[in-house]
Parts: sequence; C-alpha cells; structure tokens
Amino acid sequence: MGLTHEHFNKIKMSDVIYVYNKDGYSGNSVTLELGCAVALGKPIFAYSDKDDELCRKVLIYKVVKTAKEFIKYLK
Repeated sequence: MGLTHEHFNKIKMSDVIYVYNKDGYSGNSVTLELGCAVALGKPIFAYSDKDDELCRKVLIYKVVKTAKEFIKYLK
C-alpha cells in the first residue's frame, strides 16, 4: 500500500504521465495510477496502445514512441 501512495503523490506533483508499457503490458497497479491521474486532470501518454484492457486504453491521451515526439506534445 505504501508504494501505491508514493506513486499517487508523484502523480500529484507531475504535469503529465508517461506509461512505458512495452508490448502493451500494464498491470493492475497501473490501472489504479491511471485513474488517479485522470481524477487529477493529468494528460496520459503511453509507449504502446496494444492493451487488452479497455479501461486503460480509453484513458491514454496519445501514444508516443520517442522522446523527440513526446517533447513536441509538451510544448
């Protein structure tokens, strides 16, 4: 439970969220963290959109594969 609260605090301090979900993998904890980010109005970016869990897919604002591409969205 402590790690989850720590992640929630980091999400609160963040301007954006980037999920590195290589090969589409995200676990249950990521789903909770995405819910927290959405509740706080944080835009969510991800490395991959290949996720079998629909609730995670609909929360992702944009899929970006490179740092250069990600920086474009941050400006």
